[in-house]
Amino acid sequence: MKNFKFDRKSIFLLTLAFVLICFAIFYIVELCTESKIYYEDEVVAHFVDVGQGDCAVITSPYGNVIIDAGLYDEVERTVAYIDSIGVKDFKYAIFTHPHSDHIGGAGTIISNYNVETVVLPNVISTYTPFEKMLEAIKQKECNVIEGKAGVSLDLGELKMEFLAPVFECEDINNMSVVTKVTYGEVSLLFTGDAEEISELAMLENNEQILDSTILKVGHHGSSSSSCYDFLKAVSPEVAVYSCGINNEYGHPHGQVVKRINNTGALSYRTD
Repeated sequence: MKNFKFDRKSIFLLTLAFVLICFAIFYIVELCTESKIYYEDEVVAHFVDVGQGDCAVITSPYGNVIIDAGLYDEVERTVAYIDSIGVKDFKYAIFTHPHSDHIGGAGTIISNYNVETVVLPNVISTYTPFEKMLEAIKQKECNVIEGKAGVSLDLGELKMEFLAPVFECEDINNMSVVTKVTYGEVSLLFTGDAEEISELAMLENNEQILDSTILKVGHHGSSSSSCYDFLKAVSPEVAVYSCGINNEYGHPHGQVVKRINNTGALSYRTD
């Protein structure tokens, strides 16, 4: 076995290396901290990958908003993402309509985080996820607001306007709460699963207000949504498809992709 001897120069170099390593680790931690500060001081829209479902989170200095909560089977992924950006509470939770790919994780979100107010359409469902959501709302004593055309909410410098449902109908997709969020010159339109019937009603009700910077594409890119006249009125700069990889529905539909591409919008997909 060899014996290693360290002179003063070697000891100095080793000490210097150790100090530099410690400084590097400290600097990385500081960078992570700065990143969290950035999210606290800015308004950020997060389109969360929840597979074949919808979930978006808006973080802001004025409070946080969640729009839909994806499937129950994907709720662990949803919670992991929310935790990763440091969110602990929501000023508003908007659940567009009671289909499992939109409210599957709603009960878990309400139970795990401080949710002040829940926004729902005037729809009753026998889905188990819907019943679990109602149980969580009751247990946490959340405020409940009906989301429908003409209702608006202010959250600091964020303005939220509900553009649909314009009228009540039996089709749950067309009872989707459609939300336009505006912050300064940037606006985001979250359409749930609103189909052409609802889109045309919004056009007739107030066409001018539909113009938006970012569009969450309706119904995961289904051919039943995103009609030509609606897209023309929205005129998005960015379109976001929330859909699962190789999903059984073939979303987004090629016809819809073509229509949206024709608007000149830059497209993103969660799959």
